[in-house]
Amino acid sequence: MAIKKENWLTPKDIEETLRLSHGTVNKLLHTGALPMIQIGKTIRIREDDFNKFLKTYMNKKFNL
Repeated sequence: MAIKKENWLTPKDIEETLRLSHGTVNKLLHTGALPMIQIGKTIRIREDDFNKFLKTYMNKKFNL
């Protein structure tokens, strides 16, 4: 079975892309607003999920 190769981002990638603080990105991840996978202490976000998140909240206010 062939597995589709996906691009994965780190929380640091999200912080740098959106110019957000570490704390704000953590809130987005741990409230479930931005889907993630966590294995041990390692957190990864699918690039497709990140792009979907951006499209959903573009020109809208997001309250944490």
